[in-house]
Amino acid sequence: MQTVNSLQLQLLHKIIIKATEPNFYRFSSLTKIPTHTPNALFFNYLIETLNLSNTEAQSISNSPRFSNIKSLENPQSVLDYFRSVGLSETEIRSSVLFQPRILLSDVDRILKPKIEFFQEMGLLANHNEPRKEIVKEHAFLESCGIVGSQLSFLLKARHMIFVMEESELRDLVSRVLNLGFSVNSRIFVYGLAVVSGLSKETFDRKLELIRSFGFTKHEVMEMFQKQPTMLGKSEEQLKVMQILKSKRLLKKEPSFVSVLKLCEEEFLDKYVARFTDDAQELLVAYKGHLLDSSFFPSSSDDKNLDAS
Repeated sequence: MQTVNSLQLQLLHKIIIKATEPNFYRFSSLTKIPTHTPNALFFNYLIETLNLSNTEAQSISNSPRFSNIKSLENPQSVLDYFRSVGLSETEIRSSVLFQPRILLSDVDRILKPKIEFFQEMGLLANHNEPRKEIVKEHAFLESCGIVGSQLSFLLKARHMIFVMEESELRDLVSRVLNLGFSVNSRIFVYGLAVVSGLSKETFDRKLELIRSFGFTKHEVMEMFQKQPTMLGKSEEQLKVMQILKSKRLLKKEPSFVSVLKLCEEEFLDKYVARFTDDAQELLVAYKGHLLDSSFFPSSSDDKNLDAS
């Protein structure tokens, strides 16, 4: 049972991170008074309602965000909603300690849509339905060496894995093992995350595109086994590199893996925008559309700069 609670709390924390992003709070109950003023009302509320310790309650109630709170209406509506969807007092308490400002979230606009999404996926309890059994999937992943922080990573990156049929999950793991990964390697979980998000057709197409850069199939697989996320990159990014190579625009060919590690902004700056004479063609290959002229540098003098 502890296993299920652990996964449930990880999901709750994922929801909370989204629900407490900037501009997602209701400030109608706040007034501008000195932020250092202790909030006795909220301090007592946290102790009586959530059974927090004095230290925990003081830490939250004395923070600038809560020292100004005058009404308990919104915090109470959040707690009432959590209870109405079947969350336990332990889960609610853990969520508030993880991110106290969840108590200022708008239930109907922010919390409800996110909670309902995960309920529909079968990953969170619904007071009208039994909780979906995910212990088998969790145990099987643990048997593959995916535990602790790796399990958390997989939950965040590919939560759909946790609602797969057991046979489907076993097939996925077998597919990754057949690609040369070992369950004893810390890289295995990344291979699982990437492969789970690609159809066999897309996977094979990306491999062939990488081979077009002059790599053998064996070399491509070796790179993939060392850096699985390389296949998580878009085919468009690979096509841009293909154009650069065919036009011999790079004075020095960069490390293929280093290119695939770049975020979108870095990639655009380094391999699209600087080649002003070819930037439009490169951008069409990458995005399928043009950006406005402000995207491009004003000078074409650095067209053939070393972009490695």
